[in-house]
Amino acid sequence: MAKKMNSEVLGVVENMAYYQCLECGHKDYIFGENGGESLATSMQSELLGKLPLVSELRHRSDRVKACSQTSWACPEEGQSGKPMIFDEPEADISQEFFNIAKRLAEKAAGFDENIEPLKLKMEVE
Repeated sequence: MAKKMNSEVLGVVENMAYYQCLECGHKDYIFGENGGESLATSMQSELLGKLPLVSELRHRSDRVKACSQTSWACPEEGQSGKPMIFDEPEADISQEFFNIAKRLAEKAAGFDENIEPLKLKMEVE
C-alpha cells in the first residue's frame, strides 16, 4: 500500500509476533517466525520492533475503549482505566512500545547522531 501511495516506509512493526507463556517464558511463534524481518528486508526498510500477543493488553485496551464511550469511569478493581503502558511502564510490552516509538521518531526526524535524542513524555487527562 505504501508503494502504491508513493509513501516512504519508515519501518515495520511486527504485531502478534509470538505468544510468550506466562509460566515458563517459552515463545510460540503462532504465525511463523521472522515475518516482520522478511517484510522489512523486502521493503528495503528496517524492523522497528516485534509486539507479542498479550491478553492483558488486549483486555485492558478494550476496557479503556468501552469506558471512553461513556461519561463515567469504569476501571476494574486495581486498575486506573488508563492504557496499560501508563499504568505499567516497566512491563516488557510497554517497554517495547516505547522503543518502537523512539525508533520511529528518530526515523521520522532524519535522526542525526549529533542532535540530542527526542525525549518522550506521556500525559493522560
